[in-house]
Amino acid sequence: MAEIHYVVFDVGGVLVELTGGAKFIEWTGTKFETEQALLNAWLHSPSVQQFERGHCSSEDFTASIVKEFELPVSEETFLDEFERMPNGLLEGAKSLLEQVKNHRPIACLSNTNELHWSNQKDAGYLNDVFDQMFLSYQMGMVKPDQEIYLSMIRKIGLPPHHILFLDDNKTNVDAANRAGLTACLTKGIVEARSTLEKFNCLT
Repeated sequence: MAEIHYVVFDVGGVLVELTGGAKFIEWTGTKFETEQALLNAWLHSPSVQQFERGHCSSEDFTASIVKEFELPVSEETFLDEFERMPNGLLEGAKSLLEQVKNHRPIACLSNTNELHWSNQKDAGYLNDVFDQMFLSYQMGMVKPDQEIYLSMIRKIGLPPHHILFLDDNKTNVDAANRAGLTACLTKGIVEARSTLEKFNCLT
């Protein structure tokens, strides 16, 4: 097992609760039968990828996504729901982050956008707690593209196998492993703590 010198967290689904899937399923009717099917479509959406790369404005994104998903709501209604998707840190997230930080540098690597990152609950804490932040809309790159992992590895400046990366999406984890990171599929605080204990990152 690799010796871990640096820990990198995905944010949504690992540290922060995400909501909104049920509302989007309601809006799209029978087009997506499950939240996972909607998530897969969302992750591969050209509109989402452009926005999370920081390549378009929130206004252009909103207009594009309503059209792409054929949503039966106004752009204003969609935007109001979209802005509320990050629902704050999961219970136990702060204590876990601070425990890890006592022993290792920590960073985040997140597919996100200016609206979500800047306006979410606990934004101030998240901006302060990490030693480095790798945010897709600032980097112009998104997971699972190899370039975002390689850019992060260069900036951290360690051999990739000494960097532990926790993400709740298997596609992102598989891509991170291909880049040489020690990456683990992790959802929520209980799984994150278990993974961190396994790699001796809490002591």
